[in-house]
Amino acid sequence: YRCKIFFSSLMIAGQCMFIPTAWPRISTVHHIWIPILATMPYVLLYASVTTKSFITTKNHAVEMERYPYDKVIFHPGQRCRTCHIVKPARSKHCSICKACVARHDHHCVWLMNCVGLHNYHYFLSMILSLCLMLIYGSYLGYTLLYQTYNRLIPSDSPLRTTRQTWTGFCNIWAVVIAADIRIGAITLLMTMTAPLAAAFLVYHTYLIWAGMTTNE
Repeated sequence: YRCKIFFSSLMIAGQCMFIPTAWPRISTVHHIWIPILATMPYVLLYASVTTKSFITTKNHAVEMERYPYDKVIFHPGQRCRTCHIVKPARSKHCSICKACVARHDHHCVWLMNCVGLHNYHYFLSMILSLCLMLIYGSYLGYTLLYQTYNRLIPSDSPLRTTRQTWTGFCNIWAVVIAADIRIGAITLLMTMTAPLAAAFLVYHTYLIWAGMTTNE
């Protein structure tokens, strides 16, 4: 459960640093959107963790009829050596969950649960909500840092009127971030992690288009 706790703790700590600091400085529109975008990943995380896609004796007959065997990856008549049941097409036994999983995609260490038939849509929605939260948070953080930039550097300052080198540019924004450290640190974290979440979303979107799972 360490990965799941780390994942949740990172989100909670980041939001506790960012939101109270940003709240007095943002408009009413952001007051509406922030609670929605900040809450959705937790709701979908809970749904992804608690929803199981295990194959049991009660649903085995239904799962056997759900997908045809392609006779390339999945062959009829094969039995799970652990569960001792005939394996439905597109299923796989997870040694961590200790169960066969319907339309197995992958075992997610962040969820401590297998992503499969019944929780894949929750998992994908969680990734989408994370992308939206991180992109929106990065944009909002930049606008707040730009407020700090305007406060620290007058409009007639040579730092604005003179063309800056990349080193000078980075030094200026390092000072801005240090002066607004809660917003700056979390904005940097969101900016760095947003492309990772977006890449993961694009990958799974491709899998849906291709009609495959990660396991396949």
